[in-house]
Amino acid sequence: AAAGAESALAPAAPGLLGLPSIYLELSKAKLSGLVVMTTGAGHLLAQLPLDPLLLGATLSGTFLCAASANTLNQVIEIPRDARMARTAKRPLPSGRISPAHALAFATTTGGAGVGTLLALTNPTTAALGAAMIGLY
Repeated sequence: AAAGAESALAPAAPGLLGLPSIYLELSKAKLSGLVVMTTGAGHLLAQLPLDPLLLGATLSGTFLCAASANTLNQVIEIPRDARMARTAKRPLPSGRISPAHALAFATTTGGAGVGTLLALTNPTTAALGAAMIGLY
């Protein structure tokens, strides 16, 4: 009976079809999109001629770093988010995804973001992406 009670309290594994929407919520896609827009504007103002590969790598890497930072923030805020009506329905406090799964997502997006920036832009940009993750 105790094992049944424990499994009832554990978050159910999200279905494969439900994961993309949960990942978008964890990454706060709209907020991350605003970060990407300002990054793109700065890139366009600073760089002539336009290098589409560099711009794409910068925007992709930046989005992944922002997604990681936003996810880590939600992992840290689970107890507070669970107490507020506005945030209680987020994926972590509502139990739609486990903290371990969210941490795996944050680690993957952060590593991919910094890796993309390092491989396809330059070390300074990669360091700024890592700093965004660490400071947010």
